[in-house]
Amino acid sequence: SPQQTRRNRGIEWPNWQFLIWYTANGVPDVRTFDAPPATEASSSSTSWPKACRNASDEELAASWVEVWDPALEAPDAGAVRGGGFYPYYWNCQSEASQRELPKGVVATWSARKSKDGRWYYIHILGKHTVWSLPTAWSGDTSPSANLSGWDAPGTAMALCGLKEEPRLNGQVGELIGFRDGLALLQLTPQLEGLVVMVDTQCLQPLSKNTIVEFRDLMQAPELNGQVGTVEDVSVDRGRYQVGLRDGTSKLVLANRVVGRSRLWDIDVQEQSERPCLFIDSEGQHRKYVITWPSDFWSARREDRRAGSRVCRSWPLLIYMHGNGGGPFLTSTSKKKANKAVGFLEGASKFVVVTPIADWTWKHEPRQWVTELVGELRAMPWVNHRRVYLTGSSMGGMGTWELGAARPDLFAAIAPVAAYHKAERRDRIASQLRQMPMVIVQSRADMTCPMNPEEQLWAKLIQQGNEWLQVCVSPSHDHTNMFERAYCDSTVLYDWLLMFQQRG
Repeated sequence: SPQQTRRNRGIEWPNWQFLIWYTANGVPDVRTFDAPPATEASSSSTSWPKACRNASDEELAASWVEVWDPALEAPDAGAVRGGGFYPYYWNCQSEASQRELPKGVVATWSARKSKDGRWYYIHILGKHTVWSLPTAWSGDTSPSANLSGWDAPGTAMALCGLKEEPRLNGQVGELIGFRDGLALLQLTPQLEGLVVMVDTQCLQPLSKNTIVEFRDLMQAPELNGQVGTVEDVSVDRGRYQVGLRDGTSKLVLANRVVGRSRLWDIDVQEQSERPCLFIDSEGQHRKYVITWPSDFWSARREDRRAGSRVCRSWPLLIYMHGNGGGPFLTSTSKKKANKAVGFLEGASKFVVVTPIADWTWKHEPRQWVTELVGELRAMPWVNHRRVYLTGSSMGGMGTWELGAARPDLFAAIAPVAAYHKAERRDRIASQLRQMPMVIVQSRADMTCPMNPEEQLWAKLIQQGNEWLQVCVSPSHDHTNMFERAYCDSTVLYDWLLMFQQRG
């Protein structure tokens, strides 16, 4: 967000703000523009009502503006603030103006005048600046009818209907304004505060079970900072019913909560490997481990020094561990291979994520893993066109199952020393008929024999898969297949990186 460097005199406008802009049909464009916008808003931003009445209705609580007008003299010299003049308060919904705010209400916006006498507005919490208030509509800045009642500053919303960037659909944020009839939605801190500018048809209320945090509650301030989940949406009233941990629930205005990412504690910190928590769509806590590329941190520091507007992105490798196994980098059974040429290749070129299995070798991976991958694909440091899936033994079976469940998530897959259930063979082959894949298997593997896998490979070829590559070892047993595939050479990684998804 733009930083307001001075309150009124000697304004230093920010040089740029980076936005991703989406039209109604979800087609993206990238814009850089001065903030506030160069074009002044029409009458509602310059016309100040003279009527004075209290407006304490909760519906109007988010519409109060703190007005700093240098033309007005302060009635009490001892109370002068903000550069020698005194504020009054204007409600841009009710058109009420008064010296003091209604009891228990705080202003959302601060109004100031630029050097050439034009009003502009600063969001008191977000510090972003605009020429026209999002809640004072006129002319071509009006939102479409689908946002009626959901257009207050800070309203928690979710993205939907983006066709060119579907990875962002479902991501949550807060409405921070409008420009040229498009909505500005600032996404969660996990997305590094990315602001997207979208047609209002690409916004919707938060869905059931979305994680939210209470903020700015006046009547129940003890709840501020507490976390709950959306239980219901009152579309006509612009409110969310939020369930609390103690089993109670509270009905609140949509701008009194802020959406939270399901990647609960993924804060990017300088360490090679980090255990993390993911909260799935059912509210269950799931564990995974993220391993950063060896030069990830130096690249980020370089980007910051260069003033880059977009952070560097990396291929994402989802590694499914075997029965009793663990994270890609630090599993005890693999430490001896940590300096092998193949392992170093994987550790340097990919962000590697290991979901910690809460199922056994007899069962398919659970749905939360694909939910996790969907959330990770939206991260700005992930190249969402280069998301790959691999795993060994039980993880190889998981690769078949997850790839078949959501082939749209992955650019290529690599099952290693894998097995599959015969009754699921036809479905796997059908779902993966267009999936690039490199398969690593051994004729000497007695734990996961090669013969049943060959029947699946034949089915894939029969289904028309033209991107099936098989690497067969004549002598490695099951326990050595990890080193064979991931450590002895770079073939697996090089082959995966040949492929990326379109769009």
